[in-house]
Amino acid sequence: MNGTLRISGLLLVGLFAWTAGPAPRAVAQTQTTAPAGRLKRSQRPDIIARFLQYKLDLYGRHIKSKDWIARVMGVISLAKIDHPETTETIIKVMRSDRMPLVRIYAWEALHSRLDRLTRPQQDEWVKTGKDLFRRRELQGDLKLGLVDIMEAAGPTRENKAFFMKMFNACSASHGGDIRTLQALGDLLSKWRSADLAKWLLRRMRHLDTAWRSEIVLGRLDSSIPNSQTLFKRSTTEMWRTTYGRWRKWLGEADLKEIEPPDKVVYKAKARFLPRGEKITDTKAPKWRKDLELGEFRLNYLDVGFAVDATGSMGSTLRWIERDLSRMMRTFAFISRYPRIGISLYRDRGEQYLVRTFPLSGDAAKLSRAMKAQNAVGGGDIPEAVLAALNSLIRKNWSEGAKSKRVIVLLGDAPPHQNTMERIEKLVTDAAKKGFVFFTFKVKTYGSTITKGPNWDPELASFDKIAAWGGGNSHRIWFPKDAGNNRWYMVPRAPNESFPPDRLIFREILRAAMPQGFGDRIDPFISVLLEYVDRSVPEKRAPFAAYRSSGPHKPRDPQK
Repeated sequence: MNGTLRISGLLLVGLFAWTAGPAPRAVAQTQTTAPAGRLKRSQRPDIIARFLQYKLDLYGRHIKSKDWIARVMGVISLAKIDHPETTETIIKVMRSDRMPLVRIYAWEALHSRLDRLTRPQQDEWVKTGKDLFRRRELQGDLKLGLVDIMEAAGPTRENKAFFMKMFNACSASHGGDIRTLQALGDLLSKWRSADLAKWLLRRMRHLDTAWRSEIVLGRLDSSIPNSQTLFKRSTTEMWRTTYGRWRKWLGEADLKEIEPPDKVVYKAKARFLPRGEKITDTKAPKWRKDLELGEFRLNYLDVGFAVDATGSMGSTLRWIERDLSRMMRTFAFISRYPRIGISLYRDRGEQYLVRTFPLSGDAAKLSRAMKAQNAVGGGDIPEAVLAALNSLIRKNWSEGAKSKRVIVLLGDAPPHQNTMERIEKLVTDAAKKGFVFFTFKVKTYGSTITKGPNWDPELASFDKIAAWGGGNSHRIWFPKDAGNNRWYMVPRAPNESFPPDRLIFREILRAAMPQGFGDRIDPFISVLLEYVDRSVPEKRAPFAAYRSSGPHKPRDPQK
């Protein structure tokens, strides 16, 4: 395969040739038991068996590829087919693939059909999940499968110890961990485990674990007010009061731990990969289209960000600074040489019109450069979008058919109205050369209070730019303190289906992936984004009691 996913014309000819001849080897004909004479040719058991064998052989070659993406696409393709042989092939990948990420795809594929596995297969799935967790390979919502394991087996001594390990591996300042903490809380509510609740209460004595503990305990049926209602008090008083309330409630609550079930029954949950269906008609579009695999071979991925750097866009700048390394790490999974460039723009009369950082593969260097940038100025609505795009397009982009060039525009104000025709020509010309444009309309506080006329309050201009550039336009919002983990005083909200950073990543990755992958792209991207979304340790700073003479700010313990 040479690291590619390809179905040549000869293979397609072969597909139809073997439907008339004997199958290479027998495949269990479990798809239908109706008499063959009453069925269409494409629904006959022997034709279905041959078709299934062809797919098993095809995706089996993908799984043996040196290209890890080829192996993953083979797993995702097999996950769509409900058959014992596809299950066994996926298990072999989970058991032996040399790359942990590929094993995770196989693990999730089996999770979606867990109720169809034999008991030994289920035991192997459980063992593999715990091993991946111990190696810190399961991140974000990928950890939810482990909660499913504990829920099925009940509050055994082993599971309660594993509960504690999962709690310690999470961070309340990381959106990707919040759903796991909430799931642990739901598990505690079902188990009614007093010793686990008391263990969590002790965690509330420490600032870096207090928020986590409250999230988990908060899923119990209690009426205790959230600690955030005490923000005007100091850190010490806020948590002393919250701890006291929970200690009193737990002392009065009648928590009686349930008994583990006599028989463990695992439930299948298709969070990321398809559950799988039986093939009943070889001519069904979903199976024929499934054969349309293109070639994956990406050398260069260049991503340029054009970012409004006026006063209201501070949270966006801090997000870019924080996530540059994660972006580069993500892009490196699908490209041999990923690079990122940035053009910050304001408007005439400001400190600068455009400040550009050329495309580079050094994320640390770019992050240091962004750390020195501030969002200031603005006030009058239109900004120098044309100048930013023009500066970005003229930089050192990679050339060649195996290169992808993506431009991302982030802003909360439109371009100058009299520049729209020039922007259209600039973008459409670039699109003809292979550029793809995505625009993100950032909702900011400043965008609602700026002065001056606004010819485009809904930022329809951004929609047009995305359409001219062959991409999509979205409205997003960044947390006000994005990227400044030390000062988070509240837990992060759980990751939504498309939080801003993941939505941006998803669009870039979709643009970079070949179109021939079809409906395998979304499962591929979903797991990859969870995998790279590494949790960061909590390092929270205490704050003093609120004073009416000044703002309520945390105290820096290093000063």
